[in-house]
Amino acid sequence: RRIPAIRSKDLTGQLCKALKGCLSISDVLKNLELQGLLLRERDLILLTKGLAIASSLESVSLAHCPIGDKGLETICQSVKNSATIRHVNFTGCSLTWRGAEHVANVLKHQAMRRHSEAWAESLRYRRPDLDCMSGLRRITFNCNMLVGDRGASAFADCLGEDLWLKALDLQQCGISNEGARSLLDALQTNTTLVVLDIRKNPLIDHITMKNIIERVLMNGNSSNSEYKWLASPSSKDTLKSR
Repeated sequence: RRIPAIRSKDLTGQLCKALKGCLSISDVLKNLELQGLLLRERDLILLTKGLAIASSLESVSLAHCPIGDKGLETICQSVKNSATIRHVNFTGCSLTWRGAEHVANVLKHQAMRRHSEAWAESLRYRRPDLDCMSGLRRITFNCNMLVGDRGASAFADCLGEDLWLKALDLQQCGISNEGARSLLDALQTNTTLVVLDIRKNPLIDHITMKNIIERVLMNGNSSNSEYKWLASPSSKDTLKSR
């Protein structure tokens, strides 16, 4: 059986090279979506170089591209320093708890940078506008069953004091009560997160899930948030991610 042309090494390499060129010159491209492509290390390095110099990009989706933890670590090198990227979608990317740790480290890095910016603003007797600061606002990590409780704990560690992330999607991530409780503990001090989606994790009991959902709904009760709850992945999407 012949390999589809779009999955060949040459074509994915040419595609990522072209995207790098486009990202380096475009000041209007806001969303980049690559779905189900077999991206190799050299492809991801090219893509990362493009992301690092993109001036207008707000959303990056690599849904169902099996990049694994190592590939995600490569992508995170440019995401963490981006002044414009606000949403990343790594649904079904063959990620484990290590991938969750890579993204959690991005959140910690960005939080430190924004705290410095806020401090500088306060020294000028200005009130910092948190919503205008750069950094991630939504992380979609659905359908990565090996994230598990250790991955949930990695996210929880940086959520407790985070003032910027608005939505974290963790459907079908192999999380049990242990991981859910660490997330619930983080919500005791986090008043910013308005979506923490742990549905489709059957090892989480109903009461714990209800407590988490109620808590984030309380955070978002002031207005109609631009951050919506995503539809549950279909069974077809789940099979794709395996």
